Amino acid sequence: MYRFTGIILSALLVAETGSAQTLTDSITVDAQTRRALEGARQRTVRYQPGDETVLPGETGLFILEKIDIFSVRGGASMGFSSNPARNDLGGPESPFVSAFVDAGVDTRIDQSFDVGARFSLSTTQFTGVDNLSSTAAILSGYVGREIAYGVYAQADFNLGWSIANGGLSDATAFYGAGLSLRRGFLLHPRVALTPSVSAGYSGSEVSELESYSISGGAELDVLVAEGLTTKTSAQVIFREFPDFFESTTGVARHDLAFSLGVAASYALSDFAAANISLGYTTNQSSLDISDYDNIDGLLGASIIFKF
Repeated sequence: MYRFTGIILSALLVAETGSAQTLTDSITVDAQTRRALEGARQRTVRYQPGDETVLPGETGLFILEKIDIFSVRGGASMGFSSNPARNDLGGPESPFVSAFVDAGVDTRIDQSFDVGARFSLSTTQFTGVDNLSSTAAILSGYVGREIAYGVYAQADFNLGWSIANGGLSDATAFYGAGLSLRRGFLLHPRVALTPSVSAGYSGSEVSELESYSISGGAELDVLVAEGLTTKTSAQVIFREFPDFFESTTGVARHDLAFSLGVAASYALSDFAAANISLGYTTNQSSLDISDYDNIDGLLGASIIFKF
């Protein structure tokens, strides 16, 4: 349904040097940006009720309740991607190594509003395809609260730069905002199910990468044993691109992607954990060069210090 049938046209575009190179380069930049954002979102810290103390002072709108509101984190991992370019050109599979460090604040205001901000620096280096390696710097934030019947509403924003191996001269700015609703259900003292829906906007210094999205999904979290947790997730996302080289391709691009992931984390100590994950994504696009299937596997470790 979402597949553009002009395969010959796409092949001609790839063979050309001008606009075709810009098109494929833009797909690469989009893959680098989304990989950095996905990693940052997965690492987002959320306020957890139950570990709080009211600070001294008069009761008011801006009394902070949580003592350990600051955190610094870091981590490193190695993995494998079956399609790191996230396109239909048949590019090589590749192992990769990645690392991140970030710092931020997460707290609750007036016993109802959760707020946070974080700066993250991450890098992913592919050993088989050098042009896909990149470093990203991201400033992100959120505001959220429970609105009714256990439904939690959250607004997010991000501003960042994706830096290719060419250095700062190859940096691409990107930004975005979104709104999500989620509801947690405790199926068992050790099992929680959280369905969610969201809508968002993504902008970029590369104007053709501007897009709007809506998504829905669910996460199943299980406390298997003391210190060992697993997460199973599924998501479907629709992205609409107002003008992704439509004058060149003659095709208005819109993508429908489905992803499924499983992950496990084992606490090595109060501040360190070992992590493993496996994810599959299939993307169907009206522009057939943007169709792809990808499998990512990851093994790593992370640390976090709160104060």
